[in-house]
Amino acid sequence: MKKLALILIIAGLSTLMSLGITSAKVKEGWGAIQGTYEMVATGSCLHSTLGFIEDATGTVLGPPFIPKPGSIVWGATTMAEATWVFYPDGTGYFTGLNNPIDFPPGSPGPPPTGPSWGPRARQGGIGNDIKFHLSGSDIIIELYAPGTDTKIGELVGQVSLDKKTLIIPSANVVYNFTGFEPPTSALYWAVCNTARVLIRVGNVP
Repeated sequence: MKKLALILIIAGLSTLMSLGITSAKVKEGWGAIQGTYEMVATGSCLHSTLGFIEDATGTVLGPPFIPKPGSIVWGATTMAEATWVFYPDGTGYFTGLNNPIDFPPGSPGPPPTGPSWGPRARQGGIGNDIKFHLSGSDIIIELYAPGTDTKIGELVGQVSLDKKTLIIPSANVVYNFTGFEPPTSALYWAVCNTARVLIRVGNVP
C-alpha cells in the first residue's frame, strides 16, 4: 500500500508540474491562441496631399488632425478581409484583400504629375509577417514586411476568454504614403481609424 501511495503521489506531482508548465506557456502567449483566424475589418481615412499641421520639431499634432493649407483633401472608407495564422512559437502572418472607396474629389494622382485617380472604388492585397505575445487579456502584435526583420508597425487588441475571438482597433494613426512607388504614393498622407474582428476557424495550416 505504501508503494502504491508513493506512486500515486509521484504521478500527482508530475501532473501538477505539467499543468504549471502549460499555464506558463498560456500566460506568455505561445500556444494560447494558435490557429487560423478569419478577419473582417472596417475603416475610414482622411487624406491630405500636403500632410497635416506640424509643430517646429516636425511632430504631427493631434487630434484634431488638420490638413495643411492648400492641401487637396478627401475621405475614404474601406472593408478588408484576411486570413491570419498564429503559430504556437509567437510568430505568424496574415494575407487578404482591402477594398477602399475614395470620395470626391479623390486623389489627384501619383505626385508630381501622375494621372488623376479622382473618386473610385479600389482593391488591393494586404499582408504582413507578425510576432505576438499576450499581456493579460491584451494581445500585442508586431508587424513586419514579409520575409524581413523590418518592423513597420504594432497593433494592440483584446482576446476573448476562450481565445477564439480577437478585437483589434487602431485610432487616429498617421500614415505617410508619399515615399512609396505609384500607385500607392497617390494616397499621400492619411489619418485612419480601423476596427478588426478575428474569429478562430481552425488549426494552423
